[in-house]
Amino acid sequence: MKCQIVLEGLICTSCAGKVQNEVEKLEYIEKANYSIASQIMEVCTNSDIEEEKILSDVKRIVDDIEDGVVVRRRWEKTDKKKVTISNLLFFVGLIIFLIAVIFDTDYLYLIGYILTANKILRRTYNNARKKIFFDENTLMVIATMSALYIQEYIEAIAVVVLYTIGEYFQNRAVNKSRNEIENLINLKVTEVTVVNGIKQYTKRPEEVEVGDIILVKTGEQVPVDGIVIGSTEFDSSSITGEAMPLVISNDEVLSGYINIGSVVEIKTTKKYKESTLARIIDLVENATSTKTKTEQFITKFAKYYTPIVVIVAFLIVLIPSLISYSNFNDYLYRSAIFLVISCPCALVISVPLSYFAGVGKASSLKVLFKGSNMLDDILSVKEVFLDKTGTLTYGEFSLVEPNDELLRLAASIEIYSNHPLAKTIVKENRQELFDVSEVNEVPGMGLTGLIGNLSLVVGKREFLIENGIEVTDQEANTETFIAYNNIYKGKLIFKDKLKSTSVTAIKRLQNKGIRIHMLTGDNNVVAQEVAEELGIEYRGSLLPEDKLNILSKYQSVGKKMFVGDGINDAPVLKQSDIGVAMGQRGSDLAIEVADVVIMDDNLMSLSSTIDIATFTKRVVLQNIVFALGIKLLFLLLGGFGMTSMWMAIFADVGVSLLAILNALRILYRKYGGNYDYEV
Repeated sequence: MKCQIVLEGLICTSCAGKVQNEVEKLEYIEKANYSIASQIMEVCTNSDIEEEKILSDVKRIVDDIEDGVVVRRRWEKTDKKKVTISNLLFFVGLIIFLIAVIFDTDYLYLIGYILTANKILRRTYNNARKKIFFDENTLMVIATMSALYIQEYIEAIAVVVLYTIGEYFQNRAVNKSRNEIENLINLKVTEVTVVNGIKQYTKRPEEVEVGDIILVKTGEQVPVDGIVIGSTEFDSSSITGEAMPLVISNDEVLSGYINIGSVVEIKTTKKYKESTLARIIDLVENATSTKTKTEQFITKFAKYYTPIVVIVAFLIVLIPSLISYSNFNDYLYRSAIFLVISCPCALVISVPLSYFAGVGKASSLKVLFKGSNMLDDILSVKEVFLDKTGTLTYGEFSLVEPNDELLRLAASIEIYSNHPLAKTIVKENRQELFDVSEVNEVPGMGLTGLIGNLSLVVGKREFLIENGIEVTDQEANTETFIAYNNIYKGKLIFKDKLKSTSVTAIKRLQNKGIRIHMLTGDNNVVAQEVAEELGIEYRGSLLPEDKLNILSKYQSVGKKMFVGDGINDAPVLKQSDIGVAMGQRGSDLAIEVADVVIMDDNLMSLSSTIDIATFTKRVVLQNIVFALGIKLLFLLLGGFGMTSMWMAIFADVGVSLLAILNALRILYRKYGGNYDYEV
């Protein structure tokens, strides 16, 4: 069982780590994973536990470690801001500090310090109880108490005040990024109107059951996938990117569509957590639960970095003092500055935030990542393998010279298939269907069944031949062959249209140094025609296992990506280094196994996403170099007594804020054209 809990306001990296560790110690928890960027903790339990129990235990743990954090269910909205004792004590301490400055009274300085630093002191005490001795709170306590010891009262308290203010602004910046990302997708629904006869009542989306009748008014968003009862117009752009309104009459509608027509009732076909809307939000908000190698490195770096810094700070005091104790206060002050500068917040917050911003920005282009690690992996792609139907072409076939007899036979069995050709056959047929039993589908080949006791075989030419049927026609186009009672009856010919964006998208990918290959089940005549128009390599007449074999045996200097949309593409999507599914018309299985989902079926989005990944990586590297460079410079200056506590605060809080603001640039930059990424 999985449960997701929002820990709103928890951006202290050490506190977040301790909360996660303590939650994992609960006997019913298998694993817990917290993302500072999304402020969501996902917990996996080893048994069915009431959500209220999990929420209560997590709240108890959080309150013991960090105050001011609002713990709530993922789907709950709250405007509540916790006013904590720590915050009140901080402001009282600030007033006492100002009074102490006026009257220059030592004991008032000490009282002011204890009150303003109450949160940092409490965190350090809680750490000590749990035998955790090295984090940014420890650094601050050692540094400020060292300053107090040498009677640098103003600087000691100023460090605490500025650190606390800086932490507040960091929190604001992180929340700003989260809000920007939520605005990009803007999909959440908090209430659903359920109709029961003449009565109407509201439910939370998670409480809606399959088969419930819900009311969607004009301007409202469809909360759960279902069937429209009646007819109305929908704006589907937030889900599929389609600009033109859709008129849906007694047919399927996806959650996330906005009703722009008349009030309509919808019979739900899925629970909320299984609906399109919930799946999209889940992908966006939890993509950062899968860490990139850079994030993993920063996490390990911070773990060993802080103890090393404390040891170095101790040596800065110890070694000179052994030589001459008369300069003890001077070196203690240098050591305090060294500790303040060395806090690793700029890295441990800005790096995951950058990846979260990249994933969020990609979602605004209708591209959903199932892990932020894909942002790094996509930059290593050197070979892209594309399915044809539904990927390069629209997958909306039209019949050439339809035959009523053949249509009726084919439609009677193709109604059991989700293949694009099958859907066209069923749509074009206007006759009553035969009753077909014992239907069996061979993916990528065709279907067999019985009408009464007589066999019906529909599919590729070689599929009919494998079933012992003599086929007189040759395959020359996109075609479906039909045999009834072991006698070949003829074929249906289709035509498909290349997407208007395919040519430009292919050229953009090729300009990035990526080789493009088309792998299709269509015959070589059709495949060659499309490949020549696009200027790419191709292989035709392929079965699903053929695509899998080609991909597994292909030698590439980088990662291999496969892009497809059908059930028969699922094996190769799963096998490829990066599997990309077309989400608008793609099968549920293809979307499930893919690493990336393009919701608007537009290959141009893939090129733009590579631009986003490129810029995200650049921002991450900028933040690492900037944060480490500034800190190293100030550490050297501090070690030689050439800086002050005020400059140390800039090197800590100032650098953190600048790194976070730099990460936010990912959200505001335009992508998709020929942009120069040199900064």
